[in-house]
Amino acid sequence: MSKKHRVNWKGYIPTIITPFDEARQLDVPALHSMLEWLHAEGMHGLFIGGTTSEWTSLSNQERVELFRASAEAMRGKLPLLAGCTGYTPAEVVALAQEAQALGYEGVVIAPPPYVRPNDKEILAFYQQIAKEITLPIVIYNWPAGTGIDLSVDLLEQLTDIDGVVGIKQSSPSIEQFIKTLFRLKDKVRVYGFRMDEHGLSLLQSVDGDGTIGAGGVLGRYQPDFYNHIWRGDIDAARACGQKDIQILQRWYTPELIGRYGSSPSVLKVAFKMRGVPVQPYVRRPILEVEDTEIDVIRQTLVDLELI
Repeated sequence: MSKKHRVNWKGYIPTIITPFDEARQLDVPALHSMLEWLHAEGMHGLFIGGTTSEWTSLSNQERVELFRASAEAMRGKLPLLAGCTGYTPAEVVALAQEAQALGYEGVVIAPPPYVRPNDKEILAFYQQIAKEITLPIVIYNWPAGTGIDLSVDLLEQLTDIDGVVGIKQSSPSIEQFIKTLFRLKDKVRVYGFRMDEHGLSLLQSVDGDGTIGAGGVLGRYQPDFYNHIWRGDIDAARACGQKDIQILQRWYTPELIGRYGSSPSVLKVAFKMRGVPVQPYVRRPILEVEDTEIDVIRQTLVDLELI
């Protein structure tokens, strides 16, 4: 049996934001309210502790606290994936073990950012981690955040590691995604389908797995993109996908960098506008969205008939 069938994670799995209070400490009541909203909107799973969760400004103790608080609200309701990216295998393993103890189903791990290890070092990094944990692993290729774009050849070597069951392919290159998909789709799950015509065409031609990321601020429209495809209603899926594409085009550059602030800043403002009780507070080096840009975010949501 292919390794991909060890897990059943499919559809739309948002990377959550981390709500902070005015003191920039984890706001657990707001976190629980947001998670309940995402669950009610039909998400197919949740990715806790990714880039959008501001893991880079959290201590490892705070990351575990985020894992724990999220699990308290969602364990048993949705598949939970823990973002365990770190600079050393020991750091990643410690986070993964905490996540497993809290009931998480898998971990998502990018190469160490800033360090820029070579292919041999990246392979050894994941091999060591896989020897020390038992949770299934999703390899996260995020060149905009790590400075490393994992080649398809390297990804193929990484999927030979027994514990690896998926690839989160977040390269901005559609060509890179397609190469990854058709090389590895029968071996592991491949995430990163866009909700545009390219994504629709690919999903109609292969049994695609889904999308991990983007925060879930559109609510039901993002999981419904996949729900409609699975039911064969392509026009309805296209309508949902068009909303997602509008968000991407208006709020992000082609390299997936926020136009009006970093992604967590923009998403926190948007969630609050949608009635989810989170505040716009972020941690440095990220800054809050400037007042002059808030109306641009609001207008997008108005145009999409979300507020």
